[in-house]
Amino acid sequence: MHVSLETPIGARLFTSDGQEYATPVTLRHTSADPEVVRLAFPPHVTLDGRAAVWTVARALLADGLESPARHGNVRVLPHGRDHTVIEFASPDGLAALRFDTEVLRRFVARTRTVGASARASTPEAPVPGPRTEDVVVPLNSRTQQAHLLGLRLREMRQEQGVPLAHAAAAAGLSRLWAAQIESGEILDLDTVSRYASGLGARITLSVEYATERTGVQVARRRTSQCTG
Repeated sequence: MHVSLETPIGARLFTSDGQEYATPVTLRHTSADPEVVRLAFPPHVTLDGRAAVWTVARALLADGLESPARHGNVRVLPHGRDHTVIEFASPDGLAALRFDTEVLRRFVARTRTVGASARASTPEAPVPGPRTEDVVVPLNSRTQQAHLLGLRLREMRQEQGVPLAHAAAAAGLSRLWAAQIESGEILDLDTVSRYASGLGARITLSVEYATERTGVQVARRRTSQCTG
């Protein structure tokens, strides 16, 4: 049985064009998805007149209450002694919400209880057998390695029929992070390698580089340290 939290609060919305609005927001959290917090907005405060939901990693929200923290297009940071700001960047611009810090702090504290209960009731994730894959990436481009590995790991997981939540749990990551790794958004190679290890994958990176004398592309292979 899943446990859900729902807390209506008030916030101040600051838009990229300099406008400021009082905005009702409902904070939501459920043991069905314990690693995230959702911010729900009623239709009358959105640009298109439809209800909207923003998603923030629970750990990011907790960290941002103490010091500036960023993940992807979301940033959370203290604003003075009594407020916390959550910023969302999108192609349409930047939107910032200012909250009472103590309200957020109490909500995050309540989510920890829900998250602990959910983890205790989650069955141990199956670890698939090792696989060997070759990925060709430019020399020294760790960010591109991370991007390509993430895309390939998604294919591997789907081929093996492993649920995303189980793969994330096996790597000790949230489901949100696992999804972002598989979409190529996480460009930290160590984090992607950790996810690969959780999948039981042994990744061989084929690094191509041009020799100084001839300019000929030469393939050089090495096995990464993400062996499961």
